[in-house]
Amino acid sequence: MDDDQTQMPDDWREVLNESGIDFGLAAKVLKEVIHIQVVEAEKTGEVIYCKPDYSRALTAFYETPSAATAIALLECGPSESLLGLFAGCAPGGMFKLFEDVRRP
Repeated sequence: MDDDQTQMPDDWREVLNESGIDFGLAAKVLKEVIHIQVVEAEKTGEVIYCKPDYSRALTAFYETPSAATAIALLECGPSESLLGLFAGCAPGGMFKLFEDVRRP
């Protein structure tokens, strides 16, 4: 999936636990991002591959979006872009603001 395995901030677990992230929204956004990646790969005849442990962690996050399952997902595949997606689902984050505007 995501090859941007970079150095994560030392306190990333605490940030996920304490930042008010809307993990349900994060799961929804992540599903959409992955769907777009799969569709784009199919257009060029490519295949998206996830390691089995990452796939299991991703499924667990989709089924029960929470700080614990987000941490497990990041422990399988540390990713600055995934951490950024979670930040975007915190109060004031771009995905959270967009979702709030769309609600009646």
